Amino acid sequence: MDVLNHFKVNLKNFFDELIEMFPDEPQFITTRVLLDQVPTSVVMDMFVTNVLPVKDRIKKRDDRIFTEEGVLSFGLSNSETEVFRRIWVSPSFGSQDRKAIWEWLDAFVMFAERYVKATQ
Repeated sequence: MDVLNHFKVNLKNFFDELIEMFPDEPQFITTRVLLDQVPTSVVMDMFVTNVLPVKDRIKKRDDRIFTEEGVLSFGLSNSETEVFRRIWVSPSFGSQDRKAIWEWLDAFVMFAERYVKATQ
């Protein structure tokens, strides 16, 4: 399986987990459906454009990427940054939940870096 396939499988799993955790957030369902309709290379390019630039902030676990408008976006929807902000500041979103999100982002950054390296 190549980098794009690993990326897509993991991104789908990530959104499946988010849907399970937050069944009342329709944006996660919409994004998950879009993942099956948009070519993986397009999704990866959006990720490289929108998320890779904040990789150092991800590595430092800078919460502001979730709370500042427009910092963290997978590029699939205009409202996803608001949804991430809302859940990140929610009292029901605990430290284990945050840790899991950070670990997912670490993995996506790794896939994006490998993709960029392979396409240069």
